[in-house]
Amino acid sequence: MDITKKLAELFNEGLSGKNSKSFGVTDENRELLFKEKDAKRKREERAKAKRIEAMKKGNTNSVKNGGPIINHPRNFLVKSPLKLTLIETFIKELIEYLNTDKKRHIREAVSLMNEYPNLKKYVLEKSHNSFPKNPLHVYFITEHLDEEVDQIVEHSDCLKIGHLSEAECKLHEHKHDSHFISEVQISPDKILIYIPAFTKEMEELIYSGKIEESEINVLRKARQHNQLVLPPSINESRVIRIS
Repeated sequence: MDITKKLAELFNEGLSGKNSKSFGVTDENRELLFKEKDAKRKREERAKAKRIEAMKKGNTNSVKNGGPIINHPRNFLVKSPLKLTLIETFIKELIEYLNTDKKRHIREAVSLMNEYPNLKKYVLEKSHNSFPKNPLHVYFITEHLDEEVDQIVEHSDCLKIGHLSEAECKLHEHKHDSHFISEVQISPDKILIYIPAFTKEMEELIYSGKIEESEINVLRKARQHNQLVLPPSINESRVIRIS
C-alpha cells in the first residue's frame, strides 16, 4: 500500500477516537501528513503561476508580431484584482452591491463621490440625464409596525434605495414578512446615483477581466431592479399599501 494512503488511513482512524495515539497516529505521522499536504499545495501554486506566465508570454509574443491578444486578462486573475481607475472602483462598488444587496457598497460608492468632486459631477450628470425634468414618483419598501395607509412616515437619516414603480418593490418583498410600500415625489436633481444608468460601464468592467466574474447576471439585475440612491434629506414618504 502507498505509504501516503496508509498514513491518511491511520490519521482518519485516530480522529474517530478520543485518544488518537491509541489508534496508531503519532505526532510524527501527523506532521508527515501535513507536510505532504503543504507540498502538494505549493506544487499546484507553482504550476498555476507557470501556466499564467506562459499565457502572458504568449500574449506578448503575439502582439509583438502584429497579432491579437490570445489569452483574455481574466485568465490571469487569482484573488487580487488588477489596478482599477477611479471610475472603475466606483462601478465595482455598484456591482458588489448588486451581488450582495449590502448597502455598505453603496455607502462606499457615495464616499468616493464625496471625496472626488469630478467623479461626483460625472455620476450626478449621468444619473440626472436619464430622466426628463418632470417630478418623479419614488417607492420604498419598509418593515410594517403600526403604520396606516395615507400616513406620512419618517425615514432614518441615511442613504435610501428607492424604486421607480410599486411593482419593482415586489422584488424585495421577501425581506419583510409584514411590510408597507410608501411613495414620495422628488425632482431628478435629488438623485445621487441611478444604478441602471451605469449598466454599460458595469459591462465594460466585467469583460475587462479586472474583476472576478460574478455568479449572477448583475447587468440583468441592474435593469430589473431599476434602483436609485437618494440622499438622507429625503426623509418622509406617504404609505400607499400595507401587506
